[in-house]
Amino acid sequence: MSPQAKRSALALALGATLLAAWFAPGDEAVVGAVVKERARATALPLAEVSRGASLKVLAIRPRNDTDDLAPAFPSRSWDPPKQKAEKSAEPPPPPQAPPLPFKLLGRFVEEGRLTVFLQQGERNLAVHDGDVIDETYRVAGIAGGVMTFIYLPLDQKQNLPVGDSN
Repeated sequence: MSPQAKRSALALALGATLLAAWFAPGDEAVVGAVVKERARATALPLAEVSRGASLKVLAIRPRNDTDDLAPAFPSRSWDPPKQKAEKSAEPPPPPQAPPLPFKLLGRFVEEGRLTVFLQQGERNLAVHDGDVIDETYRVAGIAGGVMTFIYLPLDQKQNLPVGDSN
């Protein structure tokens, strides 16, 4: 943009501002309308608005403690919260092992030794009796078409059906 065009744009903006200021209502009318509207909204009695720049309020309603309004800044205590004295009648249930994360893929018997193929997420595993998986599960045994795992953190048994041998 050329310097002449910039000056023209600034002159036009200045002229529009001066026209808006010339035709704008006077301060007393704006202030009086705002004060009257607020007084009407809060039901405060007002004195008559003088033609000068000052307004006088006859009375301001003090806030009392019976108002339904919530305090803007509620008081806070530095004391720790009090513990509930009552306890539930029943103790919480004992912790339980999570569901088995294994899915049976198949089984294979070679020279009398059973190998079970499992899937754990994206991993495929080949496990035998007595194997420990991720230091979390131990294969306790395979009998009657059921593979028994022991969840080591809680020492709980869990079963996975693997089918009977053919």
